[in-house]
Amino acid sequence: MNMIIIQIAVLLTVVAFVIFLAIDDKKNQKIREEEDREELEKVAAQNKLVAEKEETKK
Repeated sequence: MNMIIIQIAVLLTVVAFVIFLAIDDKKNQKIREEEDREELEKVAAQNKLVAEKEETKK
């Protein structure tokens, strides 16, 4: 009987850990998307500055 309880406890621990990893990955994905968006905004701003400098040279 004790062995069954131990097996159930281990199984529940594994399931809880997998759920934790899924939630953590979801949070990390949102953070990565935000960082990517910020990086794209920086690149767009730099490209705009370069284009403006090119126009003033002409």
